Amino acid sequence: MCSCWAYSFSSSALSSAKSIAIRPVENKTTEYGIEDMLVDALISQFEEDNVLKVVPESQADLIMVAGITKYVHEASDYDESYTVSEYTCRITLDMNIFYKKSEELLWEDKALTDFGIYAPGDGDSEEEGQKRAVDKLVNEIMNRTVRDW
Repeated sequence: MCSCWAYSFSSSALSSAKSIAIRPVENKTTEYGIEDMLVDALISQFEEDNVLKVVPESQADLIMVAGITKYVHEASDYDESYTVSEYTCRITLDMNIFYKKSEELLWEDKALTDFGIYAPGDGDSEEEGQKRAVDKLVNEIMNRTVRDW
């Protein structure tokens, strides 16, 4: 999927940032619960990565603001008898991370999208497809925020 995003950093862009606050994620879809899944996965990944500490906004160097703007659940594969064998869960976020003091953007993306595939015949559920999509989104967020700098 094509999306627009921008980085605004130098090689030491993150050097002054030691902490991040994650604001509650606004969910503009009717698929409730994805926002909690996303926040929990982000917190876990930041804690595991150990580059930025997740703290309350009053103590943070960076602020993450995200909104779930679109959720699509659709058949993506069929077997020989035209029965759905796989589904795709696609989640789109509008998000940005900015420096609290200067309000300068670290990066933003108005249509950060990823997907998770699940197969009901293999015992998978829609929630597992959602989790796969969230895991991919979290990986992309981490790559853009703290990795490879």
